[in-house]
Amino acid sequence: MSGIEKILEDVSAAMHDGQFGKAEQTLQASLLNCKEESEIDLLLQGLMHLFSHTQNLNIEKAQGYMDIRELRQPMAHIALSQAYFQLHIRSDLHAARDWADKAIARSQTEEDWCTLYSACAVCGLIAANTDDRKAVLFALNEIEKIIGKDEYISYGDAVIFLEVAVKSRGEAGTKAKQLAGRIASLIDDEDFQTRAKALTLVA
Repeated sequence: MSGIEKILEDVSAAMHDGQFGKAEQTLQASLLNCKEESEIDLLLQGLMHLFSHTQNLNIEKAQGYMDIRELRQPMAHIALSQAYFQLHIRSDLHAARDWADKAIARSQTEEDWCTLYSACAVCGLIAANTDDRKAVLFALNEIEKIIGKDEYISYGDAVIFLEVAVKSRGEAGTKAKQLAGRIASLIDDEDFQTRAKALTLVA
């Protein structure tokens, strides 16, 4: 286990035990001594997660660390993190869509297929929740194009979107069901794999 992995494991354990002050102290001390760019980003991400925790919620602090990450590394995976933050923490669909669109544009430039897949799933979920059927179908088609492009794609990221999309009438619902069947065996997470398989049985 590397040094950064041990630090993040200790932080996770502290948060699990409700020791949020200890977790912050560990992250801040590590940040002061860190020189590796990728590790700095992981520590900033850890601080963002710390202040996004339901028992330690401070949205402005969490947003601040997200913004620092963006300033330091304006890359596709950072934009995707911003999209998730806006969607799940701030419940701001408009901002989430803007960041997901940035993640898509950046990932296409970077040829980061893992981020592109997940960002398309975010856009699709937002479209499904705003009843934008054209955008739902577009997201489904884009996801289909990415399947198999990278062995590290997190296929489970699309399951929640597919669960909503499969309820749509017509082509979108049919396509969502087909995609669930294609990705089910590729999903590592047991719960998401079960949910994807269940979608293939929807009448």
